[in-house]
Amino acid sequence: MFSGTFLVFLGAICWSLNAPLIKYLSIDSMTVNCLRCLMAGIIFLPRCMKSRIRKDRYFYIQIISFSLNCILVCSALKMTGSAIAVGMQYTAAFWLFLFETIRNRKIEYRKALPIVIIFFGIVAFMCSGGSGKAKGNILAFLSGICFAIMSFSGSRVESSEPLALTCIDCFTAAFISFLIRPTMIMSLLGIKTYEIIVIVVLGVVQTGLGYGLYNKGLRKTSPRNASLTAIWEMILGPVWVSLFLNEYPKKSELIGMLLVISGLLVNAMIETADSKKRKMV
Repeated sequence: MFSGTFLVFLGAICWSLNAPLIKYLSIDSMTVNCLRCLMAGIIFLPRCMKSRIRKDRYFYIQIISFSLNCILVCSALKMTGSAIAVGMQYTAAFWLFLFETIRNRKIEYRKALPIVIIFFGIVAFMCSGGSGKAKGNILAFLSGICFAIMSFSGSRVESSEPLALTCIDCFTAAFISFLIRPTMIMSLLGIKTYEIIVIVVLGVVQTGLGYGLYNKGLRKTSPRNASLTAIWEMILGPVWVSLFLNEYPKKSELIGMLLVISGLLVNAMIETADSKKRKMV
């Protein structure tokens, strides 16, 4: 019914809630990631139980890369600037383009143009986040590689229903987070009522619905196009922060936003032109 690009765009809207909501939480990043993924897994559990899941190598690669990406992004948001944490994740488009170029042994300059424009936009976003901590910046960098692997492998998981796959993804990410920090149980004793509400929203909407839509979109569009469309999270995140927290974007963020939007428009025009050519053939 909906195109893959539109489903990914809806997923990016859900993801963008991460920036303003996570600022309300005083608990550590590993506990946040465990709770939100656990909540997301629970809402999709009925769908998972009804689905027959066939496991292949891409199935396992997707689950591990998803878990690592969630943990890395959540940790980076606590350790460095949000612009850097989110921006580095979307270098995934560059890694996917590089992989396609190496695999096909051919550079498609038309497809490289929007990536170059968006890359400079991401750099502008990251510059607005300050220097941050070295460890947080490294985690943010690694999240971009994990997001690229997650997108590529997710598009090649043939038999698993997307929402069932999301359920397994989230339960696995929650389990790994707990293994990393088993003492998180003690921190739950002092959790506040409003934090519980925020975690429920993060789990159901931001993580569950966001990744569910993204996994469904991957079945209908290419990993590169999906990773480019998902960059809308970078644009919408600062918008929600401005509206609800009265923290307005810096000049570098505005420049980055314009560059990213320009790159997305160029990519949309290229995709439309390629679609018309395929129909003519």
